[in-house]
Amino acid sequence: LEASADPQGKASSEGINAGGVAVGVSTATSKITPTITAAIGQSNTITADRLSIQAQLLRQQGANSSEAVAMAAGGGLVGVNATVSSADSEADVSGKVGDASTLTITKTVDVNASADTKQDSKATAVAVGLVAAGANVASASSNNDVQAYIGKNVTVNAGKDAQNNIKNSGLVSVTATGTDNNFASSQAGVGGVVA
Repeated sequence: LEASADPQGKASSEGINAGGVAVGVSTATSKITPTITAAIGQSNTITADRLSIQAQLLRQQGANSSEAVAMAAGGGLVGVNATVSSADSEADVSGKVGDASTLTITKTVDVNASADTKQDSKATAVAVGLVAAGANVASASSNNDVQAYIGKNVTVNAGKDAQNNIKNSGLVSVTATGTDNNFASSQAGVGGVVA
């Protein structure tokens, strides 16, 4: 039983202004919010050789999960600009066996939930004028909830032996893992008699 997703969010904005009084403002916001669930519901009976439950938030190879780029340029007698860029991930990933279920598994039970995300935010602002001011803010964050669990009152066994005794199951593994990389960079440039 497997559920997976590899979302990719992108946002970009560019503001350019020029004149006697030039104001350039640019905002870019990217946020991914996937919900990924691989589950056996409550009060189920499963009989199998192996049971694998996998819930995965994946990242496309060589790509960011969430990416935002904001650029602004202003020029004039008075040049003012600002950029705001944010790239965020807020995912719910869960692999689970529901309460009061009975699992008769002769070999292995594996319940796994995992998340791999990368957020990249860039903000660049350039202001040129007799009076020039520039400011920018870049932020990147991850707030992913990753859970793997076997519910309450769940019975796990490997069936019965020749004497009709219930046998212990093999390996039971329950794991939840997360890898998050967040990068934010900002660059401001101003030029003028008053800067």
